[in-house]
Amino acid sequence: MRKMINLLVIAAVVCLFSTLTVFGKDKSEFINLPQDVVINGTVVKKGQYKLKFDEKTGELLIMKGSKVVAKTTARLEKREDKADRTEFNTFTNGSQNELRGITFRGDSEKIVLAQGGASAQPATAQ
Repeated sequence: MRKMINLLVIAAVVCLFSTLTVFGKDKSEFINLPQDVVINGTVVKKGQYKLKFDEKTGELLIMKGSKVVAKTTARLEKREDKADRTEFNTFTNGSQNELRGITFRGDSEKIVLAQGGASAQPATAQ
């Protein structure tokens, strides 16, 4: 009887974790912006922020502590290989740098911001 209960508990845990991996497409990382950038019309000063990306809704949040500093939509794109370092893809628009994408070290996907258009120039951070 005890063995049967243990098997049921293990099966329930496996089902729970498999459900979380299917629905758990959120990405949350700390980033260090090497320069001021514009995200969806908002100037974000260089410094450390928390990035939260929800693949299901396509919502990207840039946070300082618990405060949302910038918010935009984004999507994931596959890369040919894994990134050697964290890359920030920016586009110079006049005197401002617009953030167009972020790739985290070790990832084989990049987060591309919705305002895309022109080709981006990668800037790297350690």
